[in-house]
Amino acid sequence: MPERPVFAPASEPLNRRGVIKSAAWSVPVMAIAVATPAASASPCVQTYTGAVRFSAVGASPVNYVRGAGSSTTAGSANVVLPAVNGFTTTPVNVTFSSSSIVSATTGGTYARDARNFDGNNTIAPGKFAIVQTVTGTSVATETPVRGQTVDISFSRPVTGLSFRLEGITRAATYNDAVTLTTVAGTALTATSTAVGSQVQGAGTAANPWRANVENAASGVITTANSLVVTIPGTISSFRLRYNSWNGTTAAAQGQGVFLGNMTFNTTCG
Repeated sequence: MPERPVFAPASEPLNRRGVIKSAAWSVPVMAIAVATPAASASPCVQTYTGAVRFSAVGASPVNYVRGAGSSTTAGSANVVLPAVNGFTTTPVNVTFSSSSIVSATTGGTYARDARNFDGNNTIAPGKFAIVQTVTGTSVATETPVRGQTVDISFSRPVTGLSFRLEGITRAATYNDAVTLTTVAGTALTATSTAVGSQVQGAGTAANPWRANVENAASGVITTANSLVVTIPGTISSFRLRYNSWNGTTAAAQGQGVFLGNMTFNTTCG
């Protein structure tokens, strides 16, 4: 008669240490490699190029919009950034605002022209117009002056901002003067290239960009009275100050300078 197998009773405890030890030897270990995306595959390390367009460039339309009611003190641009390496990011919103500078020290008056902040004005179509009228005496110092400050702000930091500053002119009654600072009024590093032969200065409070000859001609923009401005560092805003550097006029004297399309670089938002 065959022997019957003998089973340990259910109540007999198992040697767990032995089970674990044998399992460690008998079960193969599987290593799973998880791919880590390369840094260049992240949208936050891409560099996007944007442009505020007062005039269309090829298939890219104008994106600057004057404030409601043909505002002479406000405007904005929603800058959609082209994809880079298949990545997209949110647009950059750029706002423009104007504040007047009025001094009673030397008398006279100041007013913004109706075409101020117009990106498609009748003087220089396709250019951002900074236009005003003044009377009285302007002196060759930052104060007292009459004019305006234009604050330009970006919804996130940008670098390498560049644009053309055009139509800097001069007559016996006025002399266009343009200064760049931070919104707080402190010094801002900016460079100028393609400086026209009729332009002098460095865009600073003590030495603004201005005309070096009498070259007044209403609405005429030439390479001689223009330059290219670049702010190489990282900024979220800046201030452009525009006034008459020197001149005397009893009648209202119109004066204006113009900005061309602005380009900049930024990262993801």
